[in-house]
Amino acid sequence: MRVPPLQPLLVRQVCLLFWCAGVLAALHPVEGLCAVLFLLLADSRFRTLRRFLLAAALCAAGFAMGWWRLGPLRSPPPEPPWLAAEHGETTEKPAPRICGVARHVQGLPDGRLRILLEAVRPEPLPGARHADAPLPGDCVWTWEEPGFRPLAGQTVCVSRRPVPVRGFANTREQAQEARWAARGVFWRIWSRGWSGGPSLSGEGRPDARLRESLRRDLLRVLRPPDSAAAPEASLGAARGDAASQARAILPALLFGDRSFLASDTLERFAAASLAHSLALSGQHLALAGLAGLFSVLLLARLRPGIYLFRARAVWVALASLPPALFYLWLGDAPASLLRAACMLGVMTLWLLRGRTATGLDALLAALACIVLISPLSLFDLSLQLSVLCVAVICLCLPGMRRLWPMPPAGGAPPARRAPPERPVAARGRACLQGLGRIFVISLCIQVCLLPFLLARFGTPGVWFPLNVLWLPAVDLLVLPGAALGLACAAPGLDAAARAVLELAVLPCEALLALLATLQHHGLLDGPALLRPHWTALPAFAALGIALALLGGGTWPGAKLRARRWIAAGLLLLCA
Repeated sequence: MRVPPLQPLLVRQVCLLFWCAGVLAALHPVEGLCAVLFLLLADSRFRTLRRFLLAAALCAAGFAMGWWRLGPLRSPPPEPPWLAAEHGETTEKPAPRICGVARHVQGLPDGRLRILLEAVRPEPLPGARHADAPLPGDCVWTWEEPGFRPLAGQTVCVSRRPVPVRGFANTREQAQEARWAARGVFWRIWSRGWSGGPSLSGEGRPDARLRESLRRDLLRVLRPPDSAAAPEASLGAARGDAASQARAILPALLFGDRSFLASDTLERFAAASLAHSLALSGQHLALAGLAGLFSVLLLARLRPGIYLFRARAVWVALASLPPALFYLWLGDAPASLLRAACMLGVMTLWLLRGRTATGLDALLAALACIVLISPLSLFDLSLQLSVLCVAVICLCLPGMRRLWPMPPAGGAPPARRAPPERPVAARGRACLQGLGRIFVISLCIQVCLLPFLLARFGTPGVWFPLNVLWLPAVDLLVLPGAALGLACAAPGLDAAARAVLELAVLPCEALLALLATLQHHGLLDGPALLRPHWTALPAFAALGIALALLGGGTWPGAKLRARRWIAAGLLLLCA
């Protein structure tokens, strides 16, 4: 991916941002209006009457779309007759037995399951001619200590009374209901163990059966060799064991299944600013890039003439698409991974057409693909974090290239009197520079997203330098080793798969030991800070964009726009 000097956004990209601001205003009117004013202040091209009317129309269209999609939150859907007669969770009447088709199954920490059920209705009685009307919208079922793991497409029945999805009485957390509304979920139930008599019927979708088969193959190899229990039982019974927790990281990285991780482990990852490494995102699509690169290099050894038709970058992008799509299916397509896959697809299409584009262009194109299909995805926390982190990286890279230039691809010509550098020393210096860039990028992300992280989680990440050690280990050792172990376990090569996975688990064990040591000495927990005012987030965004313009902007109006962003950011900080 090219990293040229920072360039202004195209008109169509700014139009997308106006649309997003309108959707945001449907839930947060003041914040959305502030975003619109920021865009008008930053881009002088929209100060003409025609462009201003275009921006107003886009904002109005986004607002109307968001208002329409958020309609069930303002006026909840009516309850069907069979549920309207059973109000309240504490009623003495027995709960109705409901049945629904599992649409999505997600493993949560401490062995819990989150199951999205569609077409939820009472269990039909024997001899009944007509089925009752289903619930308007889907239902989310949180199941602690589950007795089985349903597959997507199977029918699940349980004796529970659905209640509307509602968060706490906190006006700043209305996006919780919006995130569920984006997925069409308006009801919820909860159960533990075999309470409610859950039952299962049906075979499930073929893709869900295949994914579950691969997951069980990985768990079979991950379980201790001397364990005679089932794979899931052997891993789930030892959530307090550090070795088992290290093994449980592999299913979380490959399948997004965190059911074998303990809450304490995730809290340590979050306190160390490493929780993003467990979320399936573009960082993990580096595995697809490595697979594509090795495939192209191998093919070029056999047929060097392929470089006469396309450049190596084009071949690598094309070869990375199949493993990326496979990983998207394997991880069940979370929002952050979908964003990364869309970026890869857009970049591949542009390379085939001979167009040059930056990472910010690909990010906005992927965001357009997502929010135009599902506008309420803007309120998804994982998508918000993913887009903001990638945007910060794209804004910081041009300035970092100017302050910390990289050597040319072919290697810089040595000085006339300088002694030639040894290959080992050159590679060591390149590795140190790469680690230094990871540290600088992590620092920029923590600083730029500080108000957002404080507003959502309440604590700043002070141990972000651990990303320098952990991220290369994940991308180069843990994730490739887990994928190779799964590839060996699927055809039944358990001995080879177990040997590969033992090597992939070693960095996980070292990290967990380090985090446990830091927590034991009271160094892991960061200070608890007050949540900032909502104006702090656009203020930091304005100051960050100003620094990016000063560092990487080369067009004539870059400094003038940077001064405007600085003035706007300082004005908002005074609020």
